[in-house]
Amino acid sequence: MKPFLRNFLVCLLVLVGTGNYCSAQYGLPNPPLYDFMQQNADSTLIFTFETNWLAIPPSLMILSKKKDTISIYTYRSIYTPDVIVPRKIRDKLYQLDGYPQILLAKIDVNRFFSAKYIEPEKSAAFWKSILKFKPWQIKDDKHEGGEGCPLDPNNKNSQTKLFDGGSVVLDLITKDNIRHLHFYAPEFYEQKDMCPGRKARMDILEIEKVFFSYFGRW
Repeated sequence: MKPFLRNFLVCLLVLVGTGNYCSAQYGLPNPPLYDFMQQNADSTLIFTFETNWLAIPPSLMILSKKKDTISIYTYRSIYTPDVIVPRKIRDKLYQLDGYPQILLAKIDVNRFFSAKYIEPEKSAAFWKSILKFKPWQIKDDKHEGGEGCPLDPNNKNSQTKLFDGGSVVLDLITKDNIRHLHFYAPEFYEQKDMCPGRKARMDILEIEKVFFSYFGRW
């Protein structure tokens, strides 16, 4: 099955009634949170991931600016299965804010959306670190050679296709426009024995590092 069709079917199954973040990539309406940020901030960048597996809850890292105010937010479940707690406590957390609840909720300003404290100096540095990559000028897979590697008779690995990888997604929101940048398995295809050197993929991997440096790895 082609990656686009496969991802579409995955998103369709998760999206029924949810307004999940896969929607915009396939021409469906943007999640309400995106419209809210468009109305209430000048510029917003939302960094997240997509996988080919069902029932993976959305986890969004959000960097936003309005005039001179730079803010960061998250959209994610409070429940994280990697945290070690007693079983009864884990089960209660799962019932309150676990996967079913966040999968059924529309991505909007709700209990899964949270503003995070960041020192003004660090927020300015964060914003500057992202802008140096000129994110609004980046071309994603769709506009720069497609997913994977271009066929190269001198490189047998160029014919290798990854069908169970994840995607990196960067959504760019301004007052006038909402852009969606989608990169399928960029780390895999930037390996030295694959087809490294695509600038946009290299940039998105560096942007990923910057986001993780401020939000931490989830």
